[in-house]
Amino acid sequence: MSRKILVVLAGVVAIYGAGRAAADGMIIPRPNFYIDETAQKAVVWHDGKTETLIISPVFKGNAEEFAWVVPVPGKPEVKAGKDELFTSLEDYTRPKYPDRTPLPLMMGIGSSRVNESISNPVTVIESKQVDIYDIAVLEAQNGAALREWLVDNGFEYPANKDFLLQYYVNKNWYFVAAKVNTQALGYAEGSLREGHATPLSMTFLSSQIIYPLKISGPGSKFSEAQIPGAWGWEKGLAGWTGGTISTDEAWQGTKSLKHTNSGKAEAYYLSTYRMTGLKTGEQYVLSGYLKGASASFETAKLRVFGTGVEEESIAVYDTQISDWKRVSVAFIAGGESVTLSLKVDKMQPGSTVYWDGVQLERGSIPTAFEKETETMISQPVRNQANVQMVLYVLAQHKKYVPGFGTEFAGNVQPKVIEKWAYDDEGEPWMKASKKTYLTKLTRYMSVNEMTDDLVIREADDNSPVGESGTTLDSTVKIGLVLGVPLLAEALIVGYVWYSYKRKGRK
Repeated sequence: MSRKILVVLAGVVAIYGAGRAAADGMIIPRPNFYIDETAQKAVVWHDGKTETLIISPVFKGNAEEFAWVVPVPGKPEVKAGKDELFTSLEDYTRPKYPDRTPLPLMMGIGSSRVNESISNPVTVIESKQVDIYDIAVLEAQNGAALREWLVDNGFEYPANKDFLLQYYVNKNWYFVAAKVNTQALGYAEGSLREGHATPLSMTFLSSQIIYPLKISGPGSKFSEAQIPGAWGWEKGLAGWTGGTISTDEAWQGTKSLKHTNSGKAEAYYLSTYRMTGLKTGEQYVLSGYLKGASASFETAKLRVFGTGVEEESIAVYDTQISDWKRVSVAFIAGGESVTLSLKVDKMQPGSTVYWDGVQLERGSIPTAFEKETETMISQPVRNQANVQMVLYVLAQHKKYVPGFGTEFAGNVQPKVIEKWAYDDEGEPWMKASKKTYLTKLTRYMSVNEMTDDLVIREADDNSPVGESGTTLDSTVKIGLVLGVPLLAEALIVGYVWYSYKRKGRK
């Protein structure tokens, strides 16, 4: 039986901004949040049989937690990378003259719970801490098992995207990811908020140089639901805050949200939920069912407020509600987020109000409540921004990928390579025994163009590109500096001597 490894990168991150795309894996945020990768830098070291892939993501979004899944063709050894490696490579490959531009840049269009219900469950086979991350290595036999594991662990992977995970499972690939350790947030939250995480290094056996990209493509994106948010409270009060709220048996024999005044006259209760990911200018409708038990109050209503929205729902006034009654409010989103609230004020002692079947949907007319949505608005489809791809490939020959520009190419001596970065023990990031060819490949891509993994292949020649790429080895330079003038002088002396001899014969 083949083994497939999943290392899940789940980051507890506070990030702000907008954008959309991931170039090195599938990013899965928590419900009601999104996170987008705007640039991707990677260093690839390949010695003919082993590949080391070091990824440094650059992202934007509003996610507080997310999962990051990266497939690789061999069982990986995962450790932390260093930012200084990318800084050193940027300096080393930077053109010295401003009129040197990359050619060409192709522009794209604008410890875990196992689900025993799956016959081939996911099992944690390794866990360790790497820098700010908690790494989990999982074993799975099919894409559905991987999705179930993600969902069971709080990451809303869509059921209709199993095929993308199954694609890699069928190839016997492994999957890599991680979790930001909460104890590390004290010093890491600043960089995470700015959209930068510690690079991760993954080393695995591979005869080819592979860069995983298909999992970042259009098949990985969540589609927009007509009902992006629905609450029945069978799953609890997650996300709802404020007031004195709890759940109790009520509507259709399921759990409902309950507001109760246990004694204070004219009590005021308000529970709220922050919803993000709406489309500016689009019509939505919020609806819910209301029921009172010995209820006496001034108003009970649904409210929508926040970015560009101030309208409130139809209110229910000072009455005994003996059966479930539906209220709703339609609105046009003035921004990407709104606050939803269930409000009851001036409740008399002993009054109880139940709320259930609350849902937000597109359009202006509410439909019947069916169930809580498994995925709230989390990754709405947006106008895709191009992702900047920068790949530094170190191998024994110049490399290329169709559609990518070669910004730099040239041989690099071992001592230079080792000086680019050092680990925490002061050792070089990579032990280099001989000179290695460095190729810098660049491109801008949209998610729609990320339909295949990149196979990085040999170029037809080893001709250098870029100012530093024309620099020759030290011994060759010394030979040229000293040898060319001496050779020129010898030729001149020889010519003078030859001319003098000819004249002497005459």
